[in-house]
Formats: sequence, structure tokens, C-alpha cells
Amino acid sequence: VKENLRQTISILVLCQEQDYLEYGFVSGLLKSAHQENPKITGKVIQVNSFSVQELETLKGVIVAEQGTPETEVRYKGGKREVKVLQALLPSVGSLPVKIKEDGVYLITGGAGGLGLIFARHLNQVKGTRLVLTGRSEPTDAITALLNELPNATYYRCDVGDPEAVNELIEKISDRFSRLDGILHGAGVIRDSFIMKKIPEEISEVLRAKISGVRNLDEATRSAHLDFMVYFSSVSGVLGNLGQSDYASANAYLDNYAVWRNGLVLTGERTGRTLSINWPLWKGVGMQIDSESEQYLEKQWGMYPMPIAEGLNTFEKLLNCTVDQGIVVFGNESK
Repeated sequence: VKENLRQTISILVLCQEQDYLEYGFVSGLLKSAHQENPKITGKVIQVNSFSVQELETLKGVIVAEQGTPETEVRYKGGKREVKVLQALLPSVGSLPVKIKEDGVYLITGGAGGLGLIFARHLNQVKGTRLVLTGRSEPTDAITALLNELPNATYYRCDVGDPEAVNELIEKISDRFSRLDGILHGAGVIRDSFIMKKIPEEISEVLRAKISGVRNLDEATRSAHLDFMVYFSSVSGVLGNLGQSDYASANAYLDNYAVWRNGLVLTGERTGRTLSINWPLWKGVGMQIDSESEQYLEKQWGMYPMPIAEGLNTFEKLLNCTVDQGIVVFGNESK
């Protein structure tokens, strides 16, 4: 591997449209790999099918994509399309989705910094009842929050375990006879460069996000939800040094939101699905060292986002029609 990395390596991941959910998230790995070693480039290419009749077309796609810089591409009906960022404009459609009085809401990762912030935020609506989950027994912070919010309940639950998630949803149904919305904020980071990653750590990172979202969706497929929101990260869009697994896991959430909204259209699921790529919050959740913070500011013009700005943005995104919303805070010109 060391010998190969002296030369430029180009990686193409080709997948069929029907398989994009299971392969497209590798974009997070490829973008992170490029940041760790600029000699590595990669892209994910989605095509209609791998049928024998398409072999010449596929060959042409592979040859054509060798020298193009885009990292996420699809060929649909013979047309090449590239995934790009767009500013969210006021003209984007709106939906009547909101936190409602007397609603019941589940927050996975409720013991984390963002979980506590959103528990307090949802509690501002009259009569809301909150179910918070985490992998560990209640901490002093959780105990203090439960004293502060008597309408909140904490359950220990590993969302990566399908049986545990099914049991959790059954408990919520038995106790409240309803579930109105889910915020999937569970997450684990095990930062290290790709060359130093070990399978156990990778599995732990992917389990919280990928297995978690699939288990939650499966366990609530017959529930009448208003929304299911995934707390993703900007690393899923940009990649990040030392976070190839975490970036990939978050990219999976982004793709899952699109996939689940497709099931809503066919009547197989209910409720709006939204993935939010959060940036670093100021003083909340997973923090980075000052050197990394300076890198974000220099490279992207990004600053840690104040809590009030984050909560305001959450409400805006919840009430528009996009599947995925990327949030950045800082120097707009960069």
C-alpha cells in the first residue's frame, strides 16, 4: 500500500440505481481518503442497470469519468447528472410539519449534548412527552434533565440492536398509545486515519448510524409518524480527516432520507423524512481541538454555530420540502 500511494490512485464505485442506498454512502469514505492523501481520488457513479445490453454504455461511462472531478454522478435516461449544493431559497415549498401540543417524541442519543438541547427545545411546546435513549445507564446530566423535565423518560437502548429497538417502540406504544416524531441523534466517533482504522471501531461507528436508522424505520413502519429526522453531519457531504467511517455513516443517513421519502409516496411509510447535516455546534456535543477549529475556519470559513441559530434552522428545515439540509455557519463568502 505504501508503495502504491506514491502514485495517484483513482477509485470508481459503480452501482445500479436500485442499489444506490447500499453503495452511495461510500462517497464519505472516498472524500475523507482524498483529504488524508490528495493522491487518492474517488467517485460514486449511479447507472440504470448492469444488464448485458448496457455493457458498451457502461464501458463508455467508466472511460468518460476517469478524468472528471465530480465525486457523485448518476446517469439517468442517458443523461449525466452531478450532485451539487444549492442555497435553500424562500421559494422552496413548505409543509405543515411542526412539534404539536401533547405530542410524543423519541430522541435517540438523548443523553448527548444535542439530545439535551433538543429535549429542552421540544419541551417548550405545551404537553409534549419525550422519550430519550442512550447506550448507557442514566448519567448525572440525564438525571438532572429528568428532574427539570418531568414529562421526559429515559430508556437505555442500543439502537444498533434490532430487538432492543423493537422493545423500545413497544414500550412507547404501551405507555402513550402513539408516537408522533423521531429525532435520530445517536452517534459514535472513533477518529483515526484510514491506515490505522480497525474493524471493531469502524463497526461501532457504522452501527450507531446505519443499523440504528434501519432498525428505527423497520420498528415504526406501521406507526403514524409526523416526521423522522436524522442528525447527520457536514462530514457526510465534505468528508473529514480521520473520520472516513463517520463521514460514510452520515452519508448513509442522507441517502436513507431520500429512500424513505420514496416509501412515503407509495404509502409504505408515513411522515416526512429529513436528514440534517449539522456543523460543529458551539459548546455542544462532539467538540474538536483548536487546531481543527482553525482548519475549518481557514479552509471552509466555518465557525462553531450558536445554539439559537441551530434551533431556528431546525424549524425552517422541518417545514420545507427538501430531503436533506446542509447547515453551515460562518463566513458566507467562503
